[in-house]
Amino acid sequence: MDPLPPIHDANGKFAKGNKAGKGNPFHHRMGKLRTAFLEAVTVLEMQAVKKAIYESAVDGDVMAQRLWLEYTTGRVLVQREEADDEAAEAMVIEPPEALKTA
Repeated sequence: MDPLPPIHDANGKFAKGNKAGKGNPFHHRMGKLRTAFLEAVTVLEMQAVKKAIYESAVDGDVMAQRLWLEYTTGRVLVQREEADDEAAEAMVIEPPEALKTA
């Protein structure tokens, strides 16, 4: 019985012949699909979609609100445990006195 080829080479990279190191088989297909999508849409169409998402968010659509916030302020963090409350409170930065309202 032939021994199996090594998984990694001396530098820690996948060794030649390693079946686990073939990469993402859908990478090229997804690239082509993204390119086709970007070539098919215009700036005006994207602005119309942006406006529709914003209006839905303002009207109370929770998924539209989440999508809008993720794209404008970054991913929404979900609070997991009450213990996280203490850590979050410890990270709160108080505004300077000059910025506080009376």
